[in-house]
Amino acid sequence: VWKEGDRIFDMACGNGRLAIPLTEAAVEYDGMDCIKGSIDWCRSAFEPWADRMRWHHADVWNGFYNPTGTILPVEHVLPFEDSAFDSIFCSSIFTHIGTMQSCQHYIDEVSRVLKPEGKVWITWFRSPPNEVNAGCERTVFNESDIINLLRDFRIEYTNCGLTDSWHDQWEMVLTKV
Repeated sequence: VWKEGDRIFDMACGNGRLAIPLTEAAVEYDGMDCIKGSIDWCRSAFEPWADRMRWHHADVWNGFYNPTGTILPVEHVLPFEDSAFDSIFCSSIFTHIGTMQSCQHYIDEVSRVLKPEGKVWITWFRSPPNEVNAGCERTVFNESDIINLLRDFRIEYTNCGLTDSWHDQWEMVLTKV
């Protein structure tokens, strides 16, 4: 949930689907993606809101989405100041990130650019029930390893994780502590 004046970062914005409801909100929005065509499309489609919606291409290597990328994920520094954002969306980035080292790096970057008490909405593929996989097509981490990455956060909400039931994608809302 956002409030008037919030600054929101969509870390893997794709086609801007999460930005659509924000066109009616009095917020600042930054969307970033490794697919240049998606960013170009968003700049055009959201042009009427260009005064408060910015789009950033990050030429980060991803074996599935950007195999010609020039920046390694573990070396990509988000181009924002510390504590810049009230909320961050991490939809489908950690499900396609590859290695635990890349994941740790991005969690650290999210923590850096998020304000204290800021919120993160994040998704994962987890094991169990899925098999651990470091492929960018479908990255799966052990549930316990995911929990260990989140030392700078308090889990406010979890859906489809921390359970013995089978669920494909784990959603979480975190608060930076």
